[in-house]
Amino acid sequence: MTTFRRGLRQWLRDDLEKMVGFGGAARLIRREPRLLWLFALYLAATFGVTVIGFALVGRLDVFGNWAFVPAFVAAGMFGQKLYQRREAIRRYGYNTPSAH
Repeated sequence: MTTFRRGLRQWLRDDLEKMVGFGGAARLIRREPRLLWLFALYLAATFGVTVIGFALVGRLDVFGNWAFVPAFVAAGMFGQKLYQRREAIRRYGYNTPSAH
């Protein structure tokens, strides 16, 4: 049981280290404003898939109840992209081509 707890703690610690945070995200976006277009693309794609899915099953009336789900998915994808970009800048410096 203690090895499981230690493993869980380590997993949480590793996951916490990946967080960019609001300050880090703001710096990355100021440095590369095109990242906002990527976030808009993620939002459009996730909302589009959700609307198409509800339309296919004929339940567009419940979209308002589920609208937060594609927003969370898009935010998670964008957070991962910010983490990847931050790590690329740390490893290779300022003039690195974006990893899109």
